[in-house]
Amino acid sequence: MEEAFSVEKVTKEFYERYRKLFEDLSKDLKKNRAFQIIAEKENIDIDNFAKKLLGQIVFLYFLQKKGWLGVPQDKTWGQGDKFFLRTLFDKAKKGKDDFYDHYLEHLFYDTLNNPRRDEVDPAYSRYFDCKIPFLNGGLFEPDYDWKNTIVYLGNEIFEEIIDTFDLYNFTVKEDEPWERFLKIFCRKICAKARARIIRLEKLCITCAKKA
Repeated sequence: MEEAFSVEKVTKEFYERYRKLFEDLSKDLKKNRAFQIIAEKENIDIDNFAKKLLGQIVFLYFLQKKGWLGVPQDKTWGQGDKFFLRTLFDKAKKGKDDFYDHYLEHLFYDTLNNPRRDEVDPAYSRYFDCKIPFLNGGLFEPDYDWKNTIVYLGNEIFEEIIDTFDLYNFTVKEDEPWERFLKIFCRKICAKARARIIRLEKLCITCAKKA
């Protein structure tokens, strides 16, 4: 399993697109005066924030491909919305809500990072009105006081990200147990995000261009 990370490589095209997405996102965040103020107050490194945010979104593309996001309450894992992020993004635009503040923060820090043990069904998210898994990993631990900080990033910066990732199929090797993939993905991505060295070409994934 560990060796697969150095054998299976994401296509050069995807990696180049990913690098451009990071550069554009980082540049846009540095031009966002409101975010700069928050970053200074919360001691947020903007480049690191951008890399972690992209890593979080990429990981969600794997989850939604497995049908683990947006699962109706009466359905089982694997029967979720395989376009969950696109659905949320379109909802945000239609409702004129900030995608990050209204959806992503709650998804990252109050759902994927929240065991919801007090709920009758811990898998069920009241906020999203569907089942979403709790992931015990550092990738979705907040680096700032998100509940008491209003972070508007604007929907424009996510347009290119969602449009680009929608072009690809994010799949795990068929013979790879999903639980093991989750553990290793979280460990490697979290460590590299914190070290500011995300190298997606070393992930044990197939990222094929959609026909």
